[in-house]
Amino acid sequence: MRSILIDTSALGRPLQAFLALKVRPHTSQLVDPLRVFILGLPETIAFYAVAGPDDFLVHVAVADAESLHRLVLDKYLVRPEIVHLQTTLIFRTYDQPVQRPAV
Repeated sequence: MRSILIDTSALGRPLQAFLALKVRPHTSQLVDPLRVFILGLPETIAFYAVAGPDDFLVHVAVADAESLHRLVLDKYLVRPEIVHLQTTLIFRTYDQPVQRPAV
């Protein structure tokens, strides 16, 4: 799998964040449509299914804080399956090149 670096500033979306989601009930009948919905949003960069206190992490990029606020309120929190959402702003990204396996 290849990674692509996206310059979100060049796209007019310099503010990035992670949205940590908890959903209930956690079933494939609920998760599959949610995944399709989230990946269909233009703000979405990546969608991760994770273990731990949250069910999913969504990496988003938006124009500004107001756009992030509107995205959370108007797109995410109106969905009844999302029972908790926590936003974490990304101040800076430090990229690590892919390491070759040790020989």
